[in-house]
Amino acid sequence: MMLDPVSRTPVGRLAMLFAASVACALCPSGTGRAQGVNVPQGAESLAARRGKVPDDAKSLVVRLSIHFEGAPTPEVGAGIILGASGSELYVATARHVLTRGSAVQAIDVTFFSGETARGTLLPRVSPDFDLAVLVVSGDAARLRRLAPRAWDRLGNPRLRGDDPVSPVGCPQGVCWQAPSPADRLIGADSKGILFQSSFVGPGSSGGALLNQWWEIVGMVTKDEPPRAEAIPIDQVLTLAVAWRIPVRVKRPSIPRAGYFTTVGLNFLAAINAKNDSFPDSRVPSGRLAFVRETRSSLTWHVALLRLAPDNLAVKAGLVGGALNLRQGRFTFAPFLEAGLGRVEGRFDAGGYYVASGSGNRYVPYWNQQKQDGIGVGGGLHLSVVLAPHVIVEVLAGHWSFTVPDSVPKLPTVFVGAGLRWGL
Repeated sequence: MMLDPVSRTPVGRLAMLFAASVACALCPSGTGRAQGVNVPQGAESLAARRGKVPDDAKSLVVRLSIHFEGAPTPEVGAGIILGASGSELYVATARHVLTRGSAVQAIDVTFFSGETARGTLLPRVSPDFDLAVLVVSGDAARLRRLAPRAWDRLGNPRLRGDDPVSPVGCPQGVCWQAPSPADRLIGADSKGILFQSSFVGPGSSGGALLNQWWEIVGMVTKDEPPRAEAIPIDQVLTLAVAWRIPVRVKRPSIPRAGYFTTVGLNFLAAINAKNDSFPDSRVPSGRLAFVRETRSSLTWHVALLRLAPDNLAVKAGLVGGALNLRQGRFTFAPFLEAGLGRVEGRFDAGGYYVASGSGNRYVPYWNQQKQDGIGVGGGLHLSVVLAPHVIVEVLAGHWSFTVPDSVPKLPTVFVGAGLRWGL
C-alpha cells in the first residue's frame, strides 16, 4: 500500500496516531465504533460467523430494529423465536424495548440468515413480566427459510450459583456473539435470573441467555453491567402457551448435559475366578446403582452389590461418588465407594477318599464362615446413550471386604456390562 507524503514524515505519523486515538476515545468501550453510528449489515454478518456459539443456537435469536416516531435512527434490540405456524413466526422480546416514549412506526426483524422481514406486535400483556411477542407473516416457503435450523435448544431450568451463562443478543448493535469467558450466574428463581456480566449493553434486551451447552435458559430483560437480569425461559413459554401461541422450541430428546438421575443394573464376572461355586451362588454377580448428578462433572450414588466368585458370596450396600468426563453421548467415569456387607465363604477343612470305578475320589469336609464386613471399592464406567433414556455401559472394578480367617480373598478385578435408565 502506498503512503501519502504526509504520512511518510514523523510529524505526519504522529498526527495520524493522534487522530486514531481521538476516534477510539469517542467509541463506547469494546464496540470499536462511535456513539450513534449503526454497524453495517455486512460487518454484523461477518461477526455473526465468528465465535463459539453454534449456528443452531444463533438461528433462534433475531435482531430487532424499532422505528419510533420522530427518531432519526432505529433503536436496536433482540428477540427469541418461540414457534411457528404455516404462515407465521412468533418472536419473544422484552416489552420495554418497544416502549421508548413515542409511537412505534415499524419493526424490522433480521434473522441469522441475513434476511429481514416486518414484524407486528401482538396485543398481549403480562402484568408480572417484561414480555412482548411479535409475529412475522409471509408465505410458507420463505418462513421455512427464516425458521431456526433446529428447535431443540431449550435448556434445563435447574441453575445454580456460579454456573456459566452467555447472553446472546445485539449489544451495541452487534448480534449473535457471546462473552469469552462466559458470564456467571448470581442467583435464579421462578421470577428471574440474575447474572454478572460486562458483555451486555444496549441491544441485549430481548436476547437469549444460554447455558454452557448453548441451550436457552432465559430471556435478557436488563442490560446494565455489571449485573444483568433475565426472565426464566419456562415462564416465557408458559405465558406463550396461555396466549395460544404455537410454541415449537423444545428440550432435546437426549440431554446435552446428560441425565440428572439414572438407575443402572450391571452383571459382573471375576476375571480370575476358578468356577468353584459357592452353594448359594446361583444368582450371578451384579450391581444395582441409583446415581444423582450434583454438578456437571460430579455425581453421587448408592449401590447394592452382589459378588459370587469361587467359594465366596458377598452382599453389600455402598455409597460413593464419581467424576464424569463427558463428550457428546459418551461418558467416562472413574468412581469410588464404600459401605457394609455380609461376607460368606467356605473352605476345605480336610476330607477323605472313597473308591470309585475310575480310582479314588476325594470328598472334602466343607467349613462355612459368615461375617459382617467393611468394604471399599472403585473402578471405571464407560457409557454411551443409545436412545432417549437408554444408556449402555461397561464396567471394570475392584472391591475389598474384611472376610473370615481361612476364607479366600476376592479375585482381583471384576468386569461387567449392563443398562442404565435416564430419568
